[in-house]
Amino acid sequence: TAYSLACGGPILTPRCRNFLLTPMAPHSLTVRALVIPDDGVLTVAFRSRTGQVQIALDGRSTTVPDTTLVALRRSPMQVKIAKLPNSSYFRTLRDRLSWGVDRREGL
Repeated sequence: TAYSLACGGPILTPRCRNFLLTPMAPHSLTVRALVIPDDGVLTVAFRSRTGQVQIALDGRSTTVPDTTLVALRRSPMQVKIAKLPNSSYFRTLRDRLSWGVDRREGL
């Protein structure tokens, strides 16, 4: 969620089984984040002047021919999230993102 927000992407609630494709440092205002259904597959094709492209995922990169197709799909692995008593997802968002806080206080 934090990386997506930092890049201008949306917030998905934990029960939402979709996945996000959020562009980092897009060079156009027409590039937006995509919310992809949990059973969706996004296939990425490349164009290059050199015949090769560099792909970077989670800090690792590799060079591949520009004819390579990359299929993106939701992982079957699930993350277990501990829910503390008397807490809620939206309360945590409000507190961490300072939603509803009057920044003029204390001036």
